Amino acid sequence: MRRTWPSTLPIKSNYFRRIAMGIFSFLQSHKKTRSPYPLPKVPDELRGFTNIGAYEVHGVNPKTGRKNKKEVYGLDDEGARDGALAAGLVDPIQVCEVPRLRPTVDQIKALRKAGYYMFLSDTLTHVDASALISYERDGDRRRITQEEWDAACAAGYEISALSGPTLFEIVMRTGNWRRYDE
Repeated sequence: MRRTWPSTLPIKSNYFRRIAMGIFSFLQSHKKTRSPYPLPKVPDELRGFTNIGAYEVHGVNPKTGRKNKKEVYGLDDEGARDGALAAGLVDPIQVCEVPRLRPTVDQIKALRKAGYYMFLSDTLTHVDASALISYERDGDRRRITQEEWDAACAAGYEISALSGPTLFEIVMRTGNWRRYDE
């Protein structure tokens, strides 16, 4: 029978051997697992801090045989392709990510009033601005975690990495990032 590393240590005392085995098992149980949807640390130039991107897909309408263009939303190119197929387009399908909607003038005014000057850039999207305004209004103390981000992505709900836990709960309950309690 072959023994693994902690039990083959040349340690005379059982006390130190148990400590070494405890450290080894702790390290084995806390291995980092990579998320299929990494939480963005810097904004993407097309989608900002939002998990779902806007895609322009070109495909053939099977009824008319003509090329059609549709805008679909998805986590990645494959999700956009699936959305195009669900919308009724057939191969050949071309997928191209397009920029998300930019914040409105009122959103920019609210962000300036709240002091979020650092986020006012070309990469800020409408969803990101709404998330920052909700974060400020709700008085949240933290941003969403990687686990919350993964849950929203797996459910297919649109959310910003700038959201707080209050907005996350609303999104998971209603399936929509828009706030209707205003």
